Amino acid sequence: MATSATGRFWLCAGRLMTPIIRRAASAALLAFLSIGFVGVACATKQAPVADVPDPARGARPGARASIETLVQQLSSSDSKARAAAAWELADKSQLTNEVKATLAAFANDGDREVRYAVYWALNAREEPAATTSYDTAPKPLRITRPEYPQDAFSKKVQGAVIIEILIGEDGEVAHAKIKKPVPGLNEAALACVSHWKFQPATRAGRSLPTIALVPIDFRIF
Repeated sequence: MATSATGRFWLCAGRLMTPIIRRAASAALLAFLSIGFVGVACATKQAPVADVPDPARGARPGARASIETLVQQLSSSDSKARAAAAWELADKSQLTNEVKATLAAFANDGDREVRYAVYWALNAREEPAATTSYDTAPKPLRITRPEYPQDAFSKKVQGAVIIEILIGEDGEVAHAKIKKPVPGLNEAALACVSHWKFQPATRAGRSLPTIALVPIDFRIF
């Protein structure tokens, strides 16, 4: 039986907190799965800049388009143009219900990047605009530890970088955005999650994208 959920969950040190489940008017339920991840890293070498895909960035014009223009662009025959429009709409502070409905119409677009961009635009918010139902939640398969940047380690910079990630249909981290930065640690945190791999969420035997909030904790002991 499918479970209705926001598609958002917390992945934290040593545990996976699955999405808050919403079953009609029932109270929220929380479940935990052990995954053996430790978010505390030692200073070994400088972490590389993350290579987390954002296929629309390069396609965007220099000037940001209006919402009306982006909505029109969603109907383009060019999949890159559709994806670029959806990614940029995701960056808008507020979307009307009409715009959300237009985006939702492209949720099953034939191009994967368009589907990802639409899902992110509708769900990557403090209060998700749309819910996702699935039969099985995503499960972590490969969770790598972050590498402490040498400069930050030397300066004793500590803290937790909160990242919002999009787990793709193949379980890859298809997109990532920093929600709570820690200067000096952000790039290392992004580089860390870019290597993660999951078993994707599924519904009726089909893989679905999912959004997770990830705290990458840097502590010096």
